[in-house]
Amino acid sequence: MAAAFSRTGSAAAEHGQPAAATAAEHGGSATAELTDMEERTPLRELLSDQIGAAGSWDLKVYYSELKEYKYTWKGKEQAGRKLVVILLSLDADQYCLGLVRAVKSGESLEALQGRFATGTVWRFSNVTLFTGEKAQYLHTACRIAIDLRSSRTARMLQSMRFPTAPEPLTTIAATLQLKHQQRFDLMAVPTTILEQRRTGAGQIIIDVRLADGSTHPESHSYATMPLTIFLNSNAQLEDFKQHVGCNPLLFMCLHGELGQQGVVVRTIKDQFFWRVAAGARCEGMKAKDLAKAAAEHQKDVVVLPQFTPSIAAEYLSIPATLSSCSILDMKANAVQLLDDAAAEHLYQLNHVYVPSPTAGQVVQCGNRLFVVFECWDFSKKIQLAFREKAILSLAQQEGLDPLQYVAALNADEIKHPLLASLRVRVKKSEKTDDSHINTLVVEATPVCWDADAEIPNDSVNALHALQATGGPPSSERLVAATLQEIAPSPFYNMTVAGEPAEKAFVLLHFTQRSFGAQNAGGFRVVTDNVLDGSVLPKSDEPAAEQLKVGIVARCTVARCPDFTASKASYAVAVVCKATLPAKPQHALDLYIEAMEVLSKEQIRPMRETLVKLRSVAAAAKTETEPAVETAFQQRKCRRLLRYPTLDC
Repeated sequence: MAAAFSRTGSAAAEHGQPAAATAAEHGGSATAELTDMEERTPLRELLSDQIGAAGSWDLKVYYSELKEYKYTWKGKEQAGRKLVVILLSLDADQYCLGLVRAVKSGESLEALQGRFATGTVWRFSNVTLFTGEKAQYLHTACRIAIDLRSSRTARMLQSMRFPTAPEPLTTIAATLQLKHQQRFDLMAVPTTILEQRRTGAGQIIIDVRLADGSTHPESHSYATMPLTIFLNSNAQLEDFKQHVGCNPLLFMCLHGELGQQGVVVRTIKDQFFWRVAAGARCEGMKAKDLAKAAAEHQKDVVVLPQFTPSIAAEYLSIPATLSSCSILDMKANAVQLLDDAAAEHLYQLNHVYVPSPTAGQVVQCGNRLFVVFECWDFSKKIQLAFREKAILSLAQQEGLDPLQYVAALNADEIKHPLLASLRVRVKKSEKTDDSHINTLVVEATPVCWDADAEIPNDSVNALHALQATGGPPSSERLVAATLQEIAPSPFYNMTVAGEPAEKAFVLLHFTQRSFGAQNAGGFRVVTDNVLDGSVLPKSDEPAAEQLKVGIVARCTVARCPDFTASKASYAVAVVCKATLPAKPQHALDLYIEAMEVLSKEQIRPMRETLVKLRSVAAAAKTETEPAVETAFQQRKCRRLLRYPTLDC
């Protein structure tokens, strides 16, 4: 393996960071500074537990607060508490959330808040992420939430290396790109107070106009934003007024969405707060005198919202109903998934991405395997519980017992296919009233790319109807795409054909081999000049003019071969993020979290599959007729395959 990789260049040069920024915390030498920069993993590359296990991050607590929240459990509203901290990295534009929820045993939230106090510095390793936190509800620049209770942390002494405050790169003009609801942070100058009033309960409300120097793409005037802010006291109001027209502020946890009148931005109750900004971008805003400039040439890009107070069984041979993740979303469609007279029903999902479990993950309930996995398909991401038989089938480890599976998992030997077909049993609960139902994946099989696998049109047409039935697509979905359709976004992991997407399924053509560097117990695997393998290049198109991208993968040492490609090879991959390119010959950089190398015989059927999957993903934009049957009456599948035989 060592021969396949060469450690070339420094991470400091790649990310444009000065060597002085990585000085040893207690007077280290220049050599120690360079070594620290080479081995430091940028926070923006922490995208999964697998990457979290392969690196370490020095983070400073910028903000810490205990919060209460409401949630529904078994039809009843429950109250919960959690500790929320904002963790700032050595790069001011890379910061994330740290979360921990209250539990019956273990360290209390108050004790954890005292430990993770504002201003303390920590080294995080073996990082575990909260996968249940939806990206649309994460407002930080790095849209991840670190589990403070499960991740390994080591207290560090105070360091001058850290920036004073976050520097969110989101701009007011960029809010025009919002397609769905999304939380975000903003650095801007409050140029003027438009209106001041009080609620019936005496709470102070002000409408302010913000500017940050970004310009409207059409009028080229300064893009401005009206925002309603709720204050608790006259002292807060007077404090805020001191910064109007002069000082940039951080507006943390804003909520943006596209409404009928245009983009609407508002604050989130009990979560929004503002602070005085700092850093190079802040000084640049001060130098522009934005209050005066915006007053002469300004254009609001958002609409000011008007405030109004407010079992062991065999499930392979029997028919199953073809479905999608958006239809099996229990929160939205639970009452529609069962006929009134039925105690259970069997559904089938095709083209589902189920990420591989990470070493150390809890996969047992008693003496049997039982796991809840995140599942993505063309419509949505949902959580599904898997029984033991389905878990072993998905990992293609049918002969293992639970203890052997756990041992293989901890040795990083469990790997899921990129796409799978699942059979999901929906059943009324026997322990509660009949109105409560639960779901369980009872069968699973990997998708193979055999050359003789035909793709019946009626199967694809049925998926079109399902996509149309589910309504507007969620940004949290897996979209089949060409590389030309993928673009970076300030609000989402990426956009595909202009629409937000959390993950993309692509076919890559590697024109040169991968190379990598060991980094804090893991590998950073990079491949340059990667082409789109889903379409054949035109015969008259020079190779230099073809769109090229850079591919980056963070992984453990054991998983390094999974992301290694040889020259002239093809592979399908799941893209989890798109960024601006680090090298001039690339159109963009793509971060991948899973990859599967194809044989020569599999390339043609894979191209045909992508054409079909892209048409399914785009069905919501077409005039496809939605399915008229209820969820449990739709067409039946008799085989557990990616393109099943349909009982018409």
